[in-house]
Amino acid sequence: MSNITKADVLTILNGRIAQSMNFSVENITVNGNEYSNVSEYIDGDDIRVVPGTGSDAAFYDGHKNIIITGASRKPLSDGDQAQILHECTHAIVDINKLDVEKLTEEVASYLAQATFTAIYYPTKFKLYSGPRVRARPFTNFTFALDDVVEKYNLHNTRGRGARISASDIWNLRTLLHQVPDYGHIGVHDKAPWAGFGAPDAGVPIKNPMHALRAATKRAHRKEYKPSPRLMIF
Repeated sequence: MSNITKADVLTILNGRIAQSMNFSVENITVNGNEYSNVSEYIDGDDIRVVPGTGSDAAFYDGHKNIIITGASRKPLSDGDQAQILHECTHAIVDINKLDVEKLTEEVASYLAQATFTAIYYPTKFKLYSGPRVRARPFTNFTFALDDVVEKYNLHNTRGRGARISASDIWNLRTLLHQVPDYGHIGVHDKAPWAGFGAPDAGVPIKNPMHALRAATKRAHRKEYKPSPRLMIF
């Protein structure tokens, strides 16, 4: 076992799979440009990668703007790579100071993780197989993720630019909220880095080019107005 390093994270972000993604969940855009942006922040140490010793592949700490990685065998498995991409999707929200609820942010991150797996295994991407009866909450959530990936063709070129519907987001949020690890999250809770008024919003920028790019993106960003049905949980 060895540490998952900064170089490993950069390789995943700039790799074929991450760069081929292109979909959005509310105001969160998941695509190659956004992952390249995260890569630049990591490369410039605006977001630091801190190798850990645990078995989890990665964890994004928006308070400290760090990605804490775990220990894994090399080369990294698809599961480890997908988990790292999940955490880097949280960094997209942080960098762009997006006003988004925690459950929706988790849904976007899990969809990125599931899409990575689907592209990695183009002929058989289902994370779980077998009958969908009496399944545990997380398994039910995973089934639903797979269904959304397939419905919107997120794993192939037909799904480029797809916008996940409000009803599908609502369904995924509901299923995720039933998972014990996420049951404590309030329906409208937001991460401390979500939105311009949040206490830990954004990533402190050392690189002036990052600052210029961030200002330009904010100037051109259209404000997202959630569907009223998302207010019903």
